[in-house]
Amino acid sequence: MKVAAIFPGEVKQDIQIDLSTEQALGIAYVAQAAKNAGHDVKLFYGRPSLELLLGFDVIAVSSMTKDIPCALQVSREIKKSSPNKKIIFGGPHISGDPDFVLDSSIDYGVIGEGEQTFVELLAALEQDKNPNNVKGIVYSKGGKAVFTGTRERLDPTGLRPMRVDDFYGIYDASLYYPEPSKRRFIPLIGSRGCTKGCEFCDSEIMWGRKIRYRTSEDIEKEIKELYKDGRDVFFFDDENQFLNRQTAKETIKNLIGKGYNLAGVGDVRLIDPEILGLLKQAGWTTILWGVESLDLNVLNAEKKGSTPDRIYSVLKESERLGIFNQPMAMIGFEHETEASILDNSHRLIEYPMHQLRLAIATPFFGTRFHKRLKEQGHSFDPDLSKWDTGHLVYDHPTITPERMIELQHQIVTDFYKSPQWDRRMHDMARNNPRLGQAIDEFREYIHSRL
Repeated sequence: MKVAAIFPGEVKQDIQIDLSTEQALGIAYVAQAAKNAGHDVKLFYGRPSLELLLGFDVIAVSSMTKDIPCALQVSREIKKSSPNKKIIFGGPHISGDPDFVLDSSIDYGVIGEGEQTFVELLAALEQDKNPNNVKGIVYSKGGKAVFTGTRERLDPTGLRPMRVDDFYGIYDASLYYPEPSKRRFIPLIGSRGCTKGCEFCDSEIMWGRKIRYRTSEDIEKEIKELYKDGRDVFFFDDENQFLNRQTAKETIKNLIGKGYNLAGVGDVRLIDPEILGLLKQAGWTTILWGVESLDLNVLNAEKKGSTPDRIYSVLKESERLGIFNQPMAMIGFEHETEASILDNSHRLIEYPMHQLRLAIATPFFGTRFHKRLKEQGHSFDPDLSKWDTGHLVYDHPTITPERMIELQHQIVTDFYKSPQWDRRMHDMARNNPRLGQAIDEFREYIHSRL
């Protein structure tokens, strides 16, 4: 069958939210699985033309919540022009809100991890069999969403996402090495699943609670398959690879001395000076830290298991080693006030942070955050395009949506305009001359936006 696999996201760069474009690995893994099964598959980032999509038998759409309006527009246009085309939705939104399949333009939804489910669904459609027996899908029947049952989780070792240059070749302005003008950004994962259960995260919905590690040999093999030259930045898009220290050490040690430029997500609870030292030796130049907040009350309420002192010490050691720190922080939980947000944001300037990624807490569908707010009687913004972590999408008890955006912009602007940040970047360049050009281009970009 001819299959179009689409991630209808828009390239979006806004220093107040997040400089990094989403790397849609989920749909890429599904696309490669379908190709391995013998189907003719094309992978698209963004929205292809209707004329182009009508040339396919099946259109698979993976959507984050903010992209649902765009995704629905695509599916409705296709159904209007060609009602017999099969449209299958997957990704975080429909996995958290299976009732979404009740929209008449959607034939099936794939819940959670989708490779095996999608391949079996395609086989059933191709052979004119009843797809409702395929585990892991949801479909509409009699005005209700029917789920066929949870599928056993996959071993990620040996699995590969489809690699298409214009799907991943995104040169954003974030702080990595080499500088944006020279690099090629390549995302990959070392594990699937998450045991931490942060209430605002949809990882559990997509990948389950049990962590499944890839072997260190398999990770190194994939990097070798992809490596072209010194422009490549291999980004590990999961922090749980550090949960098992022995596995983490094996993976990192296998990459030492290979000349790779590496980066990834890190958890201050899991990474200590020993691991940081190994990361530095292996070629890590950037770590995205799941800091969330410097407010101990927020950290305790969200069950993060860390403290401001722990955050500072880990980031300080990372900076000492010449690794860029990109903290991912949030504001806008219902127990926060404007005063508490501003009080703690002022502390950000004093921490060894080089790029600030500040989000507004968003209760994505299916998360414990969403369920808790719903049980408490909160209302939500029906405009799903605003569910981008740059808008307040629920009725916060003390702060309006407009004021929350103002706070977000103010905090980020104050951070980058502070003399402390300027001095920190100067010192980083002086102590690590190899990173100088990346720092210069990042500072130029930030100053142009401010």
